[in-house]
Amino acid sequence: MTVLEALGLGVLQGLTEFLPVSSSGHLVLAEALIGLKSAGATFEIAVHLGTALAIVSVYWREVGVLLHAVPSFFRCLAAPEEFRRREPARMLGLLLLSALPAGFVGVVFKHELQGTFDRPELTGICLTITGLVLAATVFVRPGRSRPGMKSALGMGVAQMFAILPGISRSGSTIAAGLFAGVEREAVGRFAFLMALIPILGAAVLECRELEGSGFGAAPLLAGMAAAYVSGVAALLLLLRFLRRGRLVFFAPYCFLLGLLVLVFV
Repeated sequence: MTVLEALGLGVLQGLTEFLPVSSSGHLVLAEALIGLKSAGATFEIAVHLGTALAIVSVYWREVGVLLHAVPSFFRCLAAPEEFRRREPARMLGLLLLSALPAGFVGVVFKHELQGTFDRPELTGICLTITGLVLAATVFVRPGRSRPGMKSALGMGVAQMFAILPGISRSGSTIAAGLFAGVEREAVGRFAFLMALIPILGAAVLECRELEGSGFGAAPLLAGMAAAYVSGVAALLLLLRFLRRGRLVFFAPYCFLLGLLVLVFV
């Protein structure tokens, strides 16, 4: 892989990871339509780390508070009523709760899910569903609540369905939070913080598949840097759209792309 190819794939990963258009769906379509093949576990780990760093860069204060709250979180497990008084520990618990549905399905049905990436027609169906979900957010009134157990679990279930190529993780989790009445900025912050767990988890799982990659340091660093820069830009752009209640703007793209796939693939 050349540095230029690594930059292109890194930009694609960074943009589609955070914009509600499904990164996995675009990679499936690229493979089916233009013959793009997987870059391998080593490169995927590099770009996943790039997108994870993008989240940490935007929410570095929140991440620092959550890390500092780890000891109090374990103390609160022995006295659950303490979660009401310790907001960082409560938030950490909600983020872990949100990761359970996707973690369970990803581990138990790993082989079945891998087969979905060989079916472009399924990606087309899922992209149209993503478009419909994003369009439905136009009818949601601005919420005022903070994330709670029900909304965290609902967003976690949405993230579980986003394992399928074509279902956007950011779009589905943010929409689920909006439907649950969570305030816009709070739901965006929670959706991206909860994404850290599966992104880093995927990188860890891919480490088990590492062999001699044949990659030099330059393409790996280029891909990671491109995923980081484009990821930060995409994340900030989506938050701007979310604050203005314009998540629906991404719906026509997903819906039309999904229909085109169903018609022509």
